[in-house]
Amino acid sequence: MSKEHLEELLALIKPINKEKEAKLTTSDIEREVQLTDLELRREEFEGNKQDRIQRKEFATRIFWLLAVFIAIVLVIIILVGSCVLELDKTVQITLLSTMSANVIGIFIYVVKYLFKSNICPKCGLKITQNQTIES
Repeated sequence: MSKEHLEELLALIKPINKEKEAKLTTSDIEREVQLTDLELRREEFEGNKQDRIQRKEFATRIFWLLAVFIAIVLVIIILVGSCVLELDKTVQITLLSTMSANVIGIFIYVVKYLFKSNICPKCGLKITQNQTIES
């Protein structure tokens, strides 16, 4: 941190008590900046940790939703094939095509959510933690 920057910070800080103003030094400001930076990093770490836990839970729930959905469609197909249930051919085709579209769509959505890219979709440049674009 440059001396000019520290002097600007000192000028901006206006303690209420004149006694505190006399005791305030550059090292105090540097320490406060470091503590604030450390606190921000801890919060970011905790947020990332919580995101991972929730993503895992979300992925498990979506997996079971898809598994049950496919099982129900399979049971319907088996019932139609064994002549227990009668469905028109167009209904069967619609059932299979919508099931396929739903499974593929949900799968793509989950994969994009679980494995987020740090590449800007508009320009293709890498995005860092601070959401700035590097070339």
